[in-house]
Amino acid sequence: MERLSTFLRRQMSQRGLTIRELSARLGYSGNSFVSNVLNHKKSLPIQKVDEWAKALGLKERDLEIYFELCSNELAPKFLVRVIQHLRKKNAELEAVVSHRRHH
Repeated sequence: MERLSTFLRRQMSQRGLTIRELSARLGYSGNSFVSNVLNHKKSLPIQKVDEWAKALGLKERDLEIYFELCSNELAPKFLVRVIQHLRKKNAELEAVVSHRRHH
């Protein structure tokens, strides 16, 4: 399966969209964020997945492929961060409970 960035570049090419134009459609003042996503330097924010699909004008099969690529590449990173956060909170709660038991 192709990488998300490869898919995004192909979709931009098919639509004649430049990085500058896509950045503007997404409301970014500069081109660096979109460029960084396309060059694997940044991840597409999971909360912006729908906005990118709309900005690219994805429909039907392309939209299905896009969401599949996003779920494969973005969800694991997001879930790792959620799990790390929950582990930290759990450790904090365990410390509070332990402290209360000893007092």
